[in-house]
Amino acid sequence: MRDMAVLAPGIFAWGLVTGVAMAGSGMGMTLALAMSLLVFSGSAQLATMPLIVAGAPVWVVWLTALCVNLRFVVFSVTWARYLRLLPLAQRLRLSYFAADMNFVLFLRRYPEPVPAPGQVAYLWGTVPLNWGAWQLGSLLGIFGAHLVPAHWVSDSPARSRCWASCARCSGRARPGWQRPSPGRRRWPPSRCR
Repeated sequence: MRDMAVLAPGIFAWGLVTGVAMAGSGMGMTLALAMSLLVFSGSAQLATMPLIVAGAPVWVVWLTALCVNLRFVVFSVTWARYLRLLPLAQRLRLSYFAADMNFVLFLRRYPEPVPAPGQVAYLWGTVPLNWGAWQLGSLLGIFGAHLVPAHWVSDSPARSRCWASCARCSGRARPGWQRPSPGRRRWPPSRCR
C-alpha cells in the first residue's frame, strides 16, 4: 500500500477526468456509474463512451474496448508465470483489479518470473488504493459534473449567446432585462436555456 500511495493522487486525477468526461458526454448518470464500477479501465471508458452515446452497435463498442485493452494480454501472460498455481476463482478476482500501476509495481518488486511467497499478498495490497483512488475520482467526477448547470459547461451556440448577452451570465445588464423579484428566483433565466 505504501508503494501505491505514491501513485494514488495521479490515479485519482485520471478517474476524476474520466468521470467528468462520462457525465459531460450526455451519458446518463446510471450508465456512467455502472460503467465506472464495472469497467475498471479508464482508456476503455473514454474510447467507448462516444460510441455508446452515439448508439453504435454493441459489437463495435466491445471490439473497441478489446483493442484499447490489448495490453492486458501482455500483463496476463507475464502474471501467469507468477500466479499460475492459484485457483481459477482467485485469478479471476485478481484479473478485475489488474491495472497498469499494480502491474508495474509488482514487476519492480518481483523481477524474477517465478512464484514466491508474498506475491499474492503484495498484489492484493496494491488493490485498495489503486481501485479506491480510481473509483473515488471517477464518482466525484460523475456526481460533480451532474451538479453543475448544463449551460455552464455546454459548448452550444445557445450557451455562447447566453454568456454574451445574459445579465446573470455575463454580469452586465442587458436592455429590457429585469432582475426577478426576491420571491421568484429562477436559475438559469428562461432566455439562457
